[in-house]
Parts: sequence; C-alpha cells; structure tokens
Amino acid sequence: MTKDEYILMVTNSISSLKYSHVEKYTMTMILKMLVKTDKKNTTYSESDFNDSFLESLHTDSVNDSKNLRKLLSLPITKELRYMKKENNSFSSYKIKSYQIVDWYTESDSASLKLTLENEQSIRILSDYFSHMQKASFEKDIHEQEKDIE
Repeated sequence: MTKDEYILMVTNSISSLKYSHVEKYTMTMILKMLVKTDKKNTTYSESDFNDSFLESLHTDSVNDSKNLRKLLSLPITKELRYMKKENNSFSSYKIKSYQIVDWYTESDSASLKLTLENEQSIRILSDYFSHMQKASFEKDIHEQEKDIE
C-alpha cells in the first residue's frame, strides 16, 4: 500500500483507541511525520502495523520524546527554556515538563502547558515556544518591538 493508504489505515485504528482527542491527534501527527519522512520505505504493508507500533506512538505523544520534539519544532537534545520579559530584558526559566493541551488543526499548532522548575504553569502556543528556543529570540523580539513603535 502507499504511504497515504498506510497513514489512513493506522489513523482509523488510532481513532478507535480510548485515549483523549488530543492524544489521538498527536499520535496521528507523529505517524504522518514519521511515514512522510521515511526515505527507506515507499510502500507499506499491514505487517508494518502492530500494537507495539501504536503503543510507541502513544508513548511519544505523551512524553518528552525525540519525535514529539520534532513534531513541535523543538530542539532534540537541548534543555528547553521559557523566556519571560522582565523590565527590558528576558529571564530564562528551565522547563520541568510540558504537555499538549489542545491542537489548532487549521495551523497544526499546539497549545502547550509548561511547568517551570518553580512549579509555575504557563500556557503557550507551540510555535512561539519553539521560537523561544532559538539563540536569536531576544534580538527578534526587540526588532519586532522597534517595528511597532
């Protein structure tokens, strides 16, 4: 079967699972990312699909995994940080954990709940959080603020 047919078959299986809507959507997004970027396989068969594959998709969707970070455009190995503007500079806070709270299907952006090391919870759009991880983040924000003035 083609990659698209395989994605459809697995997506149908995912939809029947007893996970939350957000978990199922995240699993589907990881599945699409993995299959579409798979350079080795151009076709798939039903034997490529099994319960352990579904479980690995679920595990990746609810834990801080390489695949979840790729999906959210986050750095794979770097420690994640939250940047908070205080006065005219930014303070960096380490992330204890994060989870996907919701998906915006129109843009494939996620709403994240971050838990900082001090236990403070923050809701943030995944695209903005991804931008925070870049070395140029502070410079980019200051340039945007100048453009507004």
